[in-house]
Amino acid sequence: MNSGQRPFILASQSPRRKELLKRLIPVFDIKVSNVEELEDEKVPGTIMATSNAEAKARAVANQYPNAWVLGSDTVVCLENTVLNKPRDRDHAREMIRMLSGRTHQVTSGIALCCVETGFMTVESVTSDVTFFPLSPSTIETYLDRIPATEYAGGYPIQDCLGWIVSGFSGSYSNIVGLPIEALEAMLKKADVLE
Repeated sequence: MNSGQRPFILASQSPRRKELLKRLIPVFDIKVSNVEELEDEKVPGTIMATSNAEAKARAVANQYPNAWVLGSDTVVCLENTVLNKPRDRDHAREMIRMLSGRTHQVTSGIALCCVETGFMTVESVTSDVTFFPLSPSTIETYLDRIPATEYAGGYPIQDCLGWIVSGFSGSYSNIVGLPIEALEAMLKKADVLE
């Protein structure tokens, strides 16, 4: 329960983040920031995720200075390469081939901001995800069934575990798009949650 009198805003239109946030804060508004996200594949994933989360939170918080605003961004990294949302099916196929049989990292940045109080905190959480080795026909079946271009790295963990994803370590909610455990601690520290 949001213990303060301030409204709470999620600066994201992601349906997955909305559902995850409801576990902690049942009532909140959604306002999408129109900031241009950092998507340079050479920038380390943690820096990209936290920079984008902070930019989203600040952009919306400046419009609603009395509200708590949560910004978040999730990036998929294989070694030193960031895998954003695929441009098209061919790009998605290339990404899934790269991830096949390997372990990669998923990092989410979360930023909580309130302009009126001058509060801003930013954190990141990283989890490991391992793919099964995938045959070309399995990849094509996957691309037929899943709208890969909607997801960073070309896959949603919630639809792929046990199918193309063999396992993970770390926060599951982080891989979905919002690290609930870290967010709960952040909200308690800010006295948003009791």
